[in-house]
Amino acid sequence: MPRRFTIPGLCLLLSIGLSMGGCPDGFRIDFDFDDDDDDDGFVLNLAGLAAAIGLVQVQDPRTVVLPAPIVNQGDTIIINNNVTVIVNAQQDIIVEEVPDRLIVGFENLTEFDVYLKYLADGELQGIFIFSGETLLLEYPCLDEIELLSEDDIDPFTGEFVQGFDLFSVYERTLDFDCGEAFIITIDELDVFAQTQSIELLIRP
Repeated sequence: MPRRFTIPGLCLLLSIGLSMGGCPDGFRIDFDFDDDDDDDGFVLNLAGLAAAIGLVQVQDPRTVVLPAPIVNQGDTIIINNNVTVIVNAQQDIIVEEVPDRLIVGFENLTEFDVYLKYLADGELQGIFIFSGETLLLEYPCLDEIELLSEDDIDPFTGEFVQGFDLFSVYERTLDFDCGEAFIITIDELDVFAQTQSIELLIRP
C-alpha cells in the first residue's frame, strides 16, 4: 500500500534525558544547555528537536553495508562532502553556525529500513534510514529539497519489500528556513506529504 510523509507525533518529554539503557541502538537528546551559550545568550532548542524526532540514528549511512537489492539496482549512498551527520546534537551542532545551516531530519516510523533518494539544491543524495530511527543531516542552508524515491527493505532478511516514486518538493521560506531543523517523517499509515520545522536557537 503506498505511503507518504506526514507530521510525526511528539515524543513524551518525560522520556528525554533518561538513561541510555532503554535505547541500545541510539539515544535520546539530553537537555544540558550549559555549554551551548554564545555571546548573544542563545542556546540550542534541544527540547523542541528531541520532542520531534525521538531515536537518533547513530550510524553514518556512509558506513552502512547496503542490502543486495539496493546494490543490484545500481544505487549507493550519496551525501555531499559539506554535510555533517548529526549523532549527538549537543556536541555536533555549533551554535554560532546555526543561522547559516539547515538540519534535515528523516524519521523512519515504518517497520522497514528505507533507502531514500532526493535532490538537495539539485544535487542527488541517497541515504539509508534504519527502522524506528531518525537520520539527522546538517547542510549549508538549502533552497530546495525534492524527494525522488523510496525503497523499503526487510531489516531482518535484507530483502526488497516495495518501492515508491515520490513527488514532494520543499522550498526555503515556504517550508523551511536557515537556522531550523526540517523533519520529514516516513509513516506507513498517512497519505499526506507534511513536515515539521523547528527553530534551533532560543533564549533560555
